[in-house]
Amino acid sequence: MKIHCFLKPLIFSFFGAIVLFGCSDSADFFGGGDTFSLTVISTENGEILSSTTSGARSTDPAAATGKGYMFFRVQGNEENREQIRLAIDLFNGFGEQLAHSEKTAPEVNIDLPVEIPVLEQGQYEIVLSLFQNEHLISEERRTFFSTENKIKIQGIQSFPLVIFPRDTVLLIADIPNNVPSDRNNVFFRWTYKKQIIARGTLRDGYDQILWEAPKEDGVYTVKVEIFPFAPVIGNDFNFDSPFAATADLFISPRKEDKAAEKEKDRLYYDLFSIYVSALKERENQTHEQRAMLRRPIPVIIGETIGMKFNGQAGFVCPELIFPLQDERIDPFNVRLGITLQGEQAGKQILTLATREADFSLDFFFDTKNELVLRLKIKDREYFFPSTIKKLEQNTKYLIEFAIIQNGSTMQAIWKLDGNEIITVENPFSYLKGEKKGYTVIGGENGIKGIIDILDVIQLDK
Repeated sequence: MKIHCFLKPLIFSFFGAIVLFGCSDSADFFGGGDTFSLTVISTENGEILSSTTSGARSTDPAAATGKGYMFFRVQGNEENREQIRLAIDLFNGFGEQLAHSEKTAPEVNIDLPVEIPVLEQGQYEIVLSLFQNEHLISEERRTFFSTENKIKIQGIQSFPLVIFPRDTVLLIADIPNNVPSDRNNVFFRWTYKKQIIARGTLRDGYDQILWEAPKEDGVYTVKVEIFPFAPVIGNDFNFDSPFAATADLFISPRKEDKAAEKEKDRLYYDLFSIYVSALKERENQTHEQRAMLRRPIPVIIGETIGMKFNGQAGFVCPELIFPLQDERIDPFNVRLGITLQGEQAGKQILTLATREADFSLDFFFDTKNELVLRLKIKDREYFFPSTIKKLEQNTKYLIEFAIIQNGSTMQAIWKLDGNEIITVENPFSYLKGEKKGYTVIGGENGIKGIIDILDVIQLDK
């Protein structure tokens, strides 16, 4: 590595610059006889130690309080310290040695600093080895990271708010909304009962995971840890991250609600179930496929969940969310709760397409800012304009359209905030055959704003 050439003098030079920190007069810190020990005082595994973020590289105790320094102490008899030798080795995340330095008869019974040199971003390990009469008597190892990226986690959000046994739960690591670069891509490790349930990078969307609730009601704890970088391929970190959060999830006993079950039977899809399908599909995708769409940001709104889109964010559900059958389209109604932010002309809300690309349905704003539904069957297109246009920004709207096939015609009935606006009817020739495909919500040319309702409800035939 290109840093190797200057690490040795930097690491070695710290012995000549040692100063006394936290020196105590207490007799408890002083050893007797020929017994020596080594203790690392300031640093736990997984901490960020970077001289580029620690400010001035000073020996002033007020300036050297963590980042860029690691403090240790050799305890023993001052009169016999000529018997001991301290070695310091620095390794990268692949176990390659980058630097080595030694000091005979180091100071004892006082806190001493190791100044971490300027390092490229990545994972490192520093090893302190204490020898007495050339026999290794104590060794301390610390894995640390060099990075300019600050890590912060505020907690874990969960949805739905009321969880029943065996429910699928969306867990979200509540972190500041600043996506690091590809070179500095943070890594998440989710555990339940100390068993890993998911792990992956922010770039691949692992700040959000799905968790299946246990079959019994009660309180269950899930933990998420954040690391500045992913571990070396094929490995895992063998220590806990200092950047972590836990959530106590309350699983309520399920009560039979016949009215709710009946309504659920009529509900073909909702926003949450569509998103769950998309996250489940993530495990079957390559890194390149996962990186194609930036995921929206889930937001909890009252007792429901919404998705915030930035014009490029979106997700793919590996299913057709509308009830397309082999020989017909079953009648259905779509309810869309949407709050727009920014220019929307020409922007997409959703696209549904069959695997063979012989049938597609697009719901979008045209160039005149009018909401339009377009069905495409092979080379034929059918347009169903809504007359809903120029919607105000930062105002929530409830938009509905019902699709009803009557023989050789298709009707689209539009509503805005519960009021019927227009019914559009077109001649329609359905393409028979098995209908399997996918649905994209948002995307690279998608809307900006929040969708908090996307219900697809089957209507009586």
